[in-house]
Amino acid sequence: MAQKGYRYSLEEKMNYIQMMKQGATTISIEKKYGVDHHNLKRWLNRYEEDGITGLQQRPMRHYSKQFKVSVVKKHMEGTSLAKLCEKYDISNEGVVQRWVTTYCKDNKLVLDEDEKEKIKYVCKTTIKERINIVEWTIDNQYNYSAASEKYGVSYAQVYSWVKKFMDGGKVALVDRRGKRRKIESTEA
Repeated sequence: MAQKGYRYSLEEKMNYIQMMKQGATTISIEKKYGVDHHNLKRWLNRYEEDGITGLQQRPMRHYSKQFKVSVVKKHMEGTSLAKLCEKYDISNEGVVQRWVTTYCKDNKLVLDEDEKEKIKYVCKTTIKERINIVEWTIDNQYNYSAASEKYGVSYAQVYSWVKKFMDGGKVALVDRRGKRRKIESTEA
């Protein structure tokens, strides 16, 4: 598996593109060679649009603060990272994600009143709040949009919680990010 920050050569990219053109899936290539499937899709799209020049190393781009803030606002209004990267020709989703983290964490994102109403902030919720949101959504015929409006969370988050709840019950709604998994003993 490639290390973080590893730059793939033009030869390597072309090799993976040939594999995809011969029928290999991005997931199978990721499993076998450790190349992120998002990168593979991006390379294929760039190759199909611009040929080999689309795969060459791009010069480092610098973005204005105003541009970054406008992209962050669009993301917080619901536009996906992938669509923003495609629309504004940003190298990858990680760049935009860093901007979102920076501008939200440090409260550098200045909004007027109209924008505040449009944006669904990513906020921390307790397990009880998640259960309440899920139960309300189910009781209201899976109206994710209405739940998003009512509780001030994103549509995607409500959808994700309902799906987790349906698959694994209340326990599945517990946020386990950053927690070590306990290894269960197989001894009887």
